[in-house]
Amino acid sequence: MTRRIITSNLMFLLLLFGTLAYGQDKLSWTDLSYEERQFLQQLESQWDSISLERQQRLRREATRWQQMNPQQRSQAQDQQRRFQNLSPQQRQTVSRRFQRFNNLSQDQQRQLRSTQRRYRSLPADQRRRLREQFERRSAGQRRDSNPLVRPAPPSPSRRTIRRNN
Repeated sequence: MTRRIITSNLMFLLLLFGTLAYGQDKLSWTDLSYEERQFLQQLESQWDSISLERQQRLRREATRWQQMNPQQRSQAQDQQRRFQNLSPQQRQTVSRRFQRFNNLSQDQQRQLRSTQRRYRSLPADQRRRLREQFERRSAGQRRDSNPLVRPAPPSPSRRTIRRNN
């Protein structure tokens, strides 16, 4: 009787680990839907070399794209174009901020989005005054007021650029 229980437990564990190992296999290009393949077509030649985690993330993005209406797609394309036009340093800053945002709790993300919407709805002169107040704060005060907001380094003036040339 004990031998039977041990054997059945071992079989269960083998099945469990076998399923987990099988679940870690990469996605085959042919496993993707037609729409997903259309969205990810630029990656077809590289698909097998992409990690499972990234394949799954790309697949989720393809699904999200399919669910967007034309206006949302246009906005997403505009954002992508703007990101691609940034300098490598600016892209790195944006990526770091995006990562920090994703590490926040859902409540913190909601709160930050709400704050951003309120800020955007302010008249331009009020936004400018708030920005100036923020820039007058010390680096520590800025960090303490919002863990995600770290202003971009000041852009050099034309005079500085001319002197450096």
